[in-house]
Amino acid sequence: HPVWVDYEPHPPETAISTSRQKIVDFITALYSGSASDSDIMYAEQAIYDNPWSY
Repeated sequence: HPVWVDYEPHPPETAISTSRQKIVDFITALYSGSASDSDIMYAEQAIYDNPWSY
């Protein structure tokens, strides 16, 4: 038998913290092609390798 799913948004129940929203905004900007230089961050100890750039 079918299961009832609530598709109605409930913003107060689904709000995320300011720091998490900032991360979501950075990712959205990056994948939409509208990221600025200040949006791009690199970890100091990370290794960035793109095998298709060789």
